[in-house]
Amino acid sequence: MPFKNTPDSRFFFPGAQRGAILDALIYAICGGESMIKVVGEVGSGKTMLCRTLQLRLPDSVEVVYLAHPSLTPDNILHVIANELHLDVRAELNRFEVLSTLQHCLLDRHAMGKQVVILIEEAQNMPLDTLEEVRLLSNLETQQHKLLQIVLFGQPELDQHLGTKSMRQFKERVGYSFDLPPFSISEVRDYLNHRMHVAGSQASDFFPPRVIRRIAGYSQGSIRRINLLADKMLLAAYAQNASQLTMPHLLNAVKDCVFNQQPWRLNRLKRVGYLWPVVVMTVLFALFQSSTLTPQDLGASWRQPLSERLVADAEVGNTNSSTVTKTAIRARTDVLDSGRVTFTKRFAGRGAKILTQRQIETRRWIASVDDSYYTIQLMTRTGTSRAEVEWIEQVLSQSQVAPYLNSIHVHEGVIGGQVVLAVSYGHYAGFSAARSALVELPKLLTRFQPFIRSIRSLENEINER
Repeated sequence: MPFKNTPDSRFFFPGAQRGAILDALIYAICGGESMIKVVGEVGSGKTMLCRTLQLRLPDSVEVVYLAHPSLTPDNILHVIANELHLDVRAELNRFEVLSTLQHCLLDRHAMGKQVVILIEEAQNMPLDTLEEVRLLSNLETQQHKLLQIVLFGQPELDQHLGTKSMRQFKERVGYSFDLPPFSISEVRDYLNHRMHVAGSQASDFFPPRVIRRIAGYSQGSIRRINLLADKMLLAAYAQNASQLTMPHLLNAVKDCVFNQQPWRLNRLKRVGYLWPVVVMTVLFALFQSSTLTPQDLGASWRQPLSERLVADAEVGNTNSSTVTKTAIRARTDVLDSGRVTFTKRFAGRGAKILTQRQIETRRWIASVDDSYYTIQLMTRTGTSRAEVEWIEQVLSQSQVAPYLNSIHVHEGVIGGQVVLAVSYGHYAGFSAARSALVELPKLLTRFQPFIRSIRSLENEINER
């Protein structure tokens, strides 16, 4: 069921800025940002992003998840305390619960942990409760916030924060992200992505004309796209059809209750939806120029041995060249110890290129600076023969040959699922990676590549 309207993180689509926003959220949380806001229309993928964020955060970040925010100011303190497994009785007053929370958060901080509250449907939270949330963000040490908050909500959340009474809350928000609707090309890539994750090898199951109409009727909404695609697949299955057609779509539209008028983005809206891209570019530029070190972040990342040695070296005032050599040596030791496994088991499946790239990736990941960026070209769930042969076929194309020496393949774990990921190059900054991405051939950009840090890639590998 590739188009079920449930937030299965295996189907997370990194295109349409979602992958970049996810990476930015992880950076902001691990960097200690106290208040973050994510806004999107109904069906824009907020819950999927929230669930995937929970799975991608390092173990050092403890998550409190609030799915139903219609709570009073007093109730929300008890709910948060219960989620942190604190023994708070119902008769305790606000100040007693708050004191218990503060002691708990100080203990977590002493253990090198962060606590972040993820609040869904935040537009439904009463203003008094939002103000209580803001006051919770005041809990801090001299250098670190003890509690971080991420709000996921519909555009009404911005309206609430725009009122005069919420001015202090709005000013506390460090980063804001908007989830735009999908364009026609993004609808196409999304449909193909879901089909591939579900196991389909076909890339044209949805004809271009049908895709354009799906984009129109859905108005770029992920929920509507899923609903239409699911009904179409069910009809095609009942008819034993090998391809979806316009009658399948029109029958699906008749069966839906949302606005059925085709929709097109006008030029003004297209320009407007480019703003998140600009914001993300600036945001990653800030990350690139940031002076945060592993010591500054404390235990905010799930640090492999190399990063812990870097932090220890910095505490001891070791010079940067020594730190770099120590980190590279430590990461090589980790690889040699078997903690990160790169094998030749694909060679027996005729995947010669894939095998060679895995061997080269082993050397690359041990030597590259983990503050650098790479371009993730594609991600495949599982390492079955079909997945291996598919990637081997892509890498065998003549258009890929000039880029092959910079292509890396690694196995990792995302949300408990084994994945096979293909990435390209390494760059000292986000802008350099973005420039390289523009120059890649269409064969390598058809799967919605996105830019990620080497550090996040290492974390993913170390889960394996």
